[in-house]
Amino acid sequence: MKRSRKRANDRRRLRHTSKRKPRRFPASNGRSSRKKASKSTQTALRRRRSRKKKLYPVAVNDKLRGQMRNSSDDRNKLQRAYESGYKEGIYQGGEAIVEQWIPAERILPELTVSDLIQAGVLQCQSSMLEIAEARKVAEEIKKAMDETRAFSLVRLGDGELLTLAYNTIKSPIEAHELGAFLPYEGVPLPDASVQAALIQSVKKADYVGVPKSRRPEFQMLLFSVSRYYGWNLTDTKLTNSLINYEIHHSGMLLPLLAGRRVLLIGNKALETAGVLRKQWVNVTGCISPVLGFEDIERVLAECRKHQFDVVLVAAGVAAVVLCQRIASEYEAVALDIGHLADEMIKKDLSISSI
Repeated sequence: MKRSRKRANDRRRLRHTSKRKPRRFPASNGRSSRKKASKSTQTALRRRRSRKKKLYPVAVNDKLRGQMRNSSDDRNKLQRAYESGYKEGIYQGGEAIVEQWIPAERILPELTVSDLIQAGVLQCQSSMLEIAEARKVAEEIKKAMDETRAFSLVRLGDGELLTLAYNTIKSPIEAHELGAFLPYEGVPLPDASVQAALIQSVKKADYVGVPKSRRPEFQMLLFSVSRYYGWNLTDTKLTNSLINYEIHHSGMLLPLLAGRRVLLIGNKALETAGVLRKQWVNVTGCISPVLGFEDIERVLAECRKHQFDVVLVAAGVAAVVLCQRIASEYEAVALDIGHLADEMIKKDLSISSI
C-alpha cells in the first residue's frame, strides 16, 4: 500500500511539473515494472528541479546585482575624482599662477585667466613666427615643378620630435613611454646616427611642417629640440605639420600632379597608385616596402630606375630624410604625404563598396 501511494503521488507531481504526459510502463513484470516506473519518475523530477535551479538562480542573481551596484559605485567615485582633479588642474594651471603675480595688498576684478592670456599674447606678436598656409605652399610646389628644380616638404610630428629628443632632451624611460610606436615608424632606438641624419635633413628642407598644438609632446618639444640642436626656427620656412591633408582636402593636390610623372614610395605605395590612377594621375613607379631608416640607401638607389617629376613619400620618420635627399640628389620635388596615403586608400575602398 505504501509503495502504491508513493507511485501515485510521484505521478501527480510529474503532471504538474511537465507538459508531457508521464511515460507509462507495461505492468507485465509486476514488481520489476514498478521499480522502473519509480526510478523513471524520480529521474524526471530531478531533471525538472535542476532546470528550475538553472532558470531561477536566486543566489547567483543576488550576487550579480551586488557586483553591478559595486561597479556602478566605483564608476561614480572615479567620475567624481576625475571632475575634482580636473577642476584643481584648471585652477593650478590658471588662477593660481595669476595669484603669484598679483601683489598681496591687491585684487584683480573682472578679468579672467583667458583675458590675461589674450592680453599677454598680443604683447608678444613681434616674437611670433609665420606658418605658411596651404595655398602658399601649393604655389611654391607648382613653381618648383614648372622650373624643374629641387623642392622638399617635410613634416615633424610627435614621432620625429621624440626621435630627436631620445636620450638628449628626454631620458630613455620618458622617450620609450611617449614613443612606444617608434619601432613601427622605422626608428631603431637608441641611435645617434638616426638623430644626426634627421636633424640635418630638417635644416636643409625647403619647407618644414611643425605642430600647431602647444601640448608638451608637440610645440613644447619642438622648441626644446630646436634649441638643443642649434636649429634656428626663424631662418626656416614653416608650415602646418598637417599640410599634407590641407592641400588634399582643399582640392589642390590632384591639379598639382596633373601632367607630372609621379613616383610613390612607402609600404602602401601600390594601393595608393591604384587610387591615383583612377584620378588619371601618371604614376610611373612604386618603391615598396620601406623598412625604416636602415632602408634609406636602398630606396635612394631604387629611384634611379624610375623617371619622375614629383615623389610622394609615406614612410614614417624616414620620410623626412628621403624627401630632402631625393629632392637634393635628383633635382625633383619630394613631398612627405604621411598617413594621407592611408586616408586616400580607405576613402577609395568605402566608395568602391557602395
